[in-house]
Amino acid sequence: MTMSEKQENSRYSRRVDVHYSAVFTTPSEAIECTVAQISEGGVLFVSHKPVEVGTEGKLSLSVFSNEPDVVVEAKVIYRLKERESHGTFVYGARFTGLDSKQKEDIARVIRFSTVRDRYTPKPSNPGGD
Repeated sequence: MTMSEKQENSRYSRRVDVHYSAVFTTPSEAIECTVAQISEGGVLFVSHKPVEVGTEGKLSLSVFSNEPDVVVEAKVIYRLKERESHGTFVYGARFTGLDSKQKEDIARVIRFSTVRDRYTPKPSNPGGD
């Protein structure tokens, strides 16, 4: 019961496609990246530098203009090689140790991203994906 509830809350929380500049700061380096998806539990990010699965650090997301970055702790939990192209690396990271303010910050980012996406015209894509 608790396993499936926990799994449902973190693994299957709604993911929102986004495009935010971010920096993943580990104990040894700061890696510039782009957050491609966000959910209440974590992010999918793309970088030009490899990161070891299991690496922990701080993720600083640039979301709101004229506001400080949203900063949360995160741990890289998987790599998506099938989504990578030449010179890029794609990683899934789980948020760790979120306090109530950080949880609200993430919820605000998700709400903003959902609304912004709804009102932003999409370019036509005749070739499809």
